[in-house]
Amino acid sequence: NSIDNNSYIHYINSMNQQLQEQKRINAHKLKALKEEIKEGLESGDSIPFDAEAIKKKAREHSKRV
Repeated sequence: NSIDNNSYIHYINSMNQQLQEQKRINAHKLKALKEEIKEGLESGDSIPFDAEAIKKKAREHSKRV
């Protein structure tokens, strides 16, 4: 019975460690995302997305290569 209790305690401790590690990882990812958003907001005005212009530029580039 004590072996079962030890196994259970070990399992719970292991799961708790994994949960804490996942929380640290998530906190790090959230911090990085917030920094990226801040950088983006501070980078200046945005320009409209023009898919056709991007395609045209890519086609022109591929003709030269």
